[in-house]
Amino acid sequence: MSVNVKKILCAVGLLALSGLSQAAVLFERAPSASLGGVQADASTGSYSQSFGSLAGATLDSITWWGFHFDAPAGGNAFTVALGGNILTGVLSSTDVGNAQELYRYTLDITDVVLTGSDTTLEIVNDSFDVQWAWQDAVGGATAGLTAFRLEGTRAGQPVPEPGVLGLLGLALVAGAIARKRIR
Repeated sequence: MSVNVKKILCAVGLLALSGLSQAAVLFERAPSASLGGVQADASTGSYSQSFGSLAGATLDSITWWGFHFDAPAGGNAFTVALGGNILTGVLSSTDVGNAQELYRYTLDITDVVLTGSDTTLEIVNDSFDVQWAWQDAVGGATAGLTAFRLEGTRAGQPVPEPGVLGLLGLALVAGAIARKRIR
């Protein structure tokens, strides 16, 4: 295979990958650098945070940060609600790696199209005998703002059809082959 054909195939692959839909950050409050937050566990109940309307956007995942007061004996059993509706999905947690035991939690959900009333996020760690706090956002300690991020696709954001990308790739490959045969 000639160098030109390899370059063209590489370009086609990059073009196809660049057109794939990727989640965008719909809303974010970054976590504060210092440990502090609002207790939201079975003993205190859920804590809710409001955000502006994202009507028409499609939500793919919710990420939040938090920490335990004591090392948990069991796992984490979070209840996450958006606009009063409980969400389910695959929960993962990652130790952020600082000395303060801060964790990042991500709930990957089946796409949810947001309405104008979906402007409140509630989180509680329902695990038995756990003291857990939702991490403060940057500048949010005195205002009671906690750290979270909503990811998805904004309303009206163009998402290319996979068939169109495939046809484009085939056309470019066919053009490369035809050009090679002419030489």
